[in-house]
Amino acid sequence: MKHLKLSGLLAAVLALAHLAGGDADPAAAQDFYKGKTINIVVGTTPGGTNDFIARTLGDHMMQYIPGKPRYIIRGMPGAGSVRSVNFLVNAGPQDGTYIGTLIRGIILGPLFRIHGSNFDPSKFHWLGSVNQATQIAVVWHTTGVTSIDDIKKKEIIAGGTGPSTGMSQFPAILNAVLGTKFKVIYGYPGGNQVNLALERGEVQARLGWTYRSAISEKPHWFKKGGKARIILQMGIQKNPELKGIPWVNDLIKNKDDLRAVELLSSQMLLGRPYFAPPGVPADRVKMLRVAFNKTMKDKGFIKDANKRLIPVGPVSAKQIEDLIKRVYATPKPIVDRVIAALDPSKMVKRKVALAKVTAKVTKKKRGGRRITLANGKTYRIS
Repeated sequence: MKHLKLSGLLAAVLALAHLAGGDADPAAAQDFYKGKTINIVVGTTPGGTNDFIARTLGDHMMQYIPGKPRYIIRGMPGAGSVRSVNFLVNAGPQDGTYIGTLIRGIILGPLFRIHGSNFDPSKFHWLGSVNQATQIAVVWHTTGVTSIDDIKKKEIIAGGTGPSTGMSQFPAILNAVLGTKFKVIYGYPGGNQVNLALERGEVQARLGWTYRSAISEKPHWFKKGGKARIILQMGIQKNPELKGIPWVNDLIKNKDDLRAVELLSSQMLLGRPYFAPPGVPADRVKMLRVAFNKTMKDKGFIKDANKRLIPVGPVSAKQIEDLIKRVYATPKPIVDRVIAALDPSKMVKRKVALAKVTAKVTKKKRGGRRITLANGKTYRIS
């Protein structure tokens, strides 16, 4: 009799668990996105490569999500994506209607104890990455610099967004392991503003710039006789497209220095990553991952990406998860070595405000990189 009572109690508990959502209703899950809008939060300024990739992805990915939702882009720049990630993880909706893309270096923020990194990237629901990345060091033509050795002899000002991004971290680690004399000035809202600062003569170099983004955004800079010169590459391996450009790993003689650089460059496996916040239900995460993976193979997406010089070489969610596990298992002395090199007190923070213009866009050129507003003025946004 007692056994029957216990069984009845167990059945009641299981029934309550089912009603509470312990077992998701497959039909309800499939219908969740019908009539809804997915917000793609971009942690960088409008008009940059992350923004263009997000729009290209959104144009094609929605067809693979059951219910075929709409999408909108929500630009949320600030502190090298720290602002947008903290919003998604700690404040934004956790129902699957918000996903994000970020500057890859932010995954190392908590490990390096970067101020404001109030999140755990191992708990993100990674969807995957559009590609891997190679970062480059670019110097302006007026510097007279032709190699990294020149910057061991004279100070060069490098512009950046926040201390957690490659734009600031790359020159800082080079100062530590190669003895270069980069002066890092950060605080620019985004890469576009750093580019403008180069043109205005405020800064003399941009480092941690993704190679493909650079030649897509500023192709004329890198033609023969152009205004910028690539003097170094940084990544998990040499980029065959950058023949004759030194790979930083080849220049480092000290074993511990090399491990420090390899830790910093590990982030480049992510390239252009996308994720859903930690609280999103598993069934919706699965739908988003399936849709992302199908988009990476979609001929229309690949065609549009190629038009914008966006390489497509997908990295899976599992590869990203495995990378984060490896990175966060790095021995403490190596982590401390990098933290010391990236100390923000060795950099200069500059407050740079974005110019705000409110007007209807009447004309677009160059894939939206040059726009004309109703006030008659034309703006170059990248």
